[in-house]
Amino acid sequence: MAVFLSNNTNNSQLYTDRSFVTELRPETYYPSLNEIVHVLHHLYENYARNYEYFLIISDNAYVNMYSFEDVIHKLAQENEELIYAGFSKSFGLHEFCGADSGVLISVQTLSKVIENINNCIGWSKRYYWDVMLGQCLRKTLGIKCLNISRYFLNDDQHQSLSPAVLWSSNNSIYSSAFSVSPVTTYDHMNLLHYYYNSLQMKRYLAKAESLRKIVHYTCEELSHFAFDHQTVTKDCENIARDISKPLYERYRKKQTQKWRRYDMMPSWDYFDAENIYAGHKTEPSVQISDDRVASTDIEMVTSVAETVVQEKYQLPDLKLTAVINGYMRQNVLKGSEYILDAQFGNSKLIVNDRVRLLQPFLPNVTAQVDKDDLSEVVNVIVPISNSNGKCIKFIQTYLKKSLKNSIHLILIVYKKTDFEKMREKVNKITTKYKRASITVVKGKGRFSRAKALHQGISTLKRSDLAFFCDVDLNIESHFYDRCRRNTIQGSQVYLPSVVKLYNPKLYTKVHHSSNLPLNRQTGHWGSYNYGMLCIYKSDYLYVGGLNIRMRGWGGEDLDFLQRLKSKGLVLFRAPDKGLIHHWHERDCSTRSVRRHMKSHCESNKIEALGDRRTLARYIFNLTETKPSLLL
Repeated sequence: MAVFLSNNTNNSQLYTDRSFVTELRPETYYPSLNEIVHVLHHLYENYARNYEYFLIISDNAYVNMYSFEDVIHKLAQENEELIYAGFSKSFGLHEFCGADSGVLISVQTLSKVIENINNCIGWSKRYYWDVMLGQCLRKTLGIKCLNISRYFLNDDQHQSLSPAVLWSSNNSIYSSAFSVSPVTTYDHMNLLHYYYNSLQMKRYLAKAESLRKIVHYTCEELSHFAFDHQTVTKDCENIARDISKPLYERYRKKQTQKWRRYDMMPSWDYFDAENIYAGHKTEPSVQISDDRVASTDIEMVTSVAETVVQEKYQLPDLKLTAVINGYMRQNVLKGSEYILDAQFGNSKLIVNDRVRLLQPFLPNVTAQVDKDDLSEVVNVIVPISNSNGKCIKFIQTYLKKSLKNSIHLILIVYKKTDFEKMREKVNKITTKYKRASITVVKGKGRFSRAKALHQGISTLKRSDLAFFCDVDLNIESHFYDRCRRNTIQGSQVYLPSVVKLYNPKLYTKVHHSSNLPLNRQTGHWGSYNYGMLCIYKSDYLYVGGLNIRMRGWGGEDLDFLQRLKSKGLVLFRAPDKGLIHHWHERDCSTRSVRRHMKSHCESNKIEALGDRRTLARYIFNLTETKPSLLL
């Protein structure tokens, strides 16, 4: 494989083996033409002696190598030495193999092109490289693109983004494809990768089943032959025990997902009745109706969920009346996973229920068991370094939105004077609001977030559910139900992505609004933040708790996250529209931040300033009034 990058691409972190990478250095006004000349020369000079075929393809396509033998068999039927094959397209009077799905040529074709490359460049300076290559081969060799579109799929409608489409039939047009394009996201590439691997696994299992039967019949006959009786008996007994297990269990090895960076952690997309909230998209939220593939999947999920609930309550007339919460993701080891919290009802009954669905790498959907408990008390632990206006505002929000929601607020307050003031204020509040449940705990020693959270959770029982919070966080009441449902004792921790608002100085008009819209101008999903999570105290103790010896800003959340993962707990990561983190100044000096965390702190500070378009507009307006800043 040769990977061609532009000469201004930083590839030091992408490829460890630099022999697989060659840089493109365009020198003309039409870089696409010069690039393909560079590619063709590189392939001819370095690989022509050892390979029979070459596939030239862009990085937004997926290549299914399991189908390569079928493609070669198809080419052999054509009985042609000069192979030029792909997805046939036309540009004016020119027919050619389109670059999107890849162009397959034989080594003989490559040799002929190199011989005539100068003439080809002279004819084709106005065209892109795939048009140029098609014109070159037609004029010099008289051959046209061999159209085998069954193998080279152009998926402009993005049908392959839907698992329901891929696994709808074993005869799907995608099952035999050699290449699929365009593929523009990591999740899409992953989905196709595991789709084709699952098909190949089924072929291998079918072969294994056939071999197993042969071995089984052989064992039955071996006693009639003169072999070592003990060896035969032992081996055949092992086969007999193995034959009783399901075939998939016998051949499947235990696998674990790994990620090299925490921003690659498997995450869920969240949706409600109208919008999808995805941390990997440019816009924090998009309307479901604008995403055709997602809307198809959600329609399927709601239909199946309705059937599951009807069977659960033995009421065939129960209908889905409202979507409360929804989650979906591609699990690369299982299939497509969905979770739906919804309201179902008929003329006599209304129920709120949770349905968890798995669409495995097979054409069916199965319901899975999940937690559905909305009565638990959520213990919200808030570290407070000083008693200021933000803390008072946080309590006021709690009184306004959480009094009826079984919430226990635990404030860990440092400094003796602040502690006394806060306890006095809380006493007045609990006297006035009988349903308010607030505990004030005096912080010990010098302030650190890890110590404060540890001290707060130490006041709880082992079976209690805790939420590690931040005083700058605005919590909508519907978040607590997601905290309860998405946290499973002994099994799963809820790790929400929060909405991080940008610097209000750049968005004065927006921030004065009482109903803040969620879009790329107002904020973004804090994908790098792992300090706010829902966890049971028993699980907290099981992984060893937070490292309370850490001082200063940052680091304790990543350390804790790694231990959660190493102990086998599931990290349920998804955007949560009910958690809004207000922008605030951050001190990244060495007196507040450990030296090795300084660059991380500065990166967070820069990212929280604003959206790139708004920052560009701000800088433009600034330089218009002060041109000297550009010098």
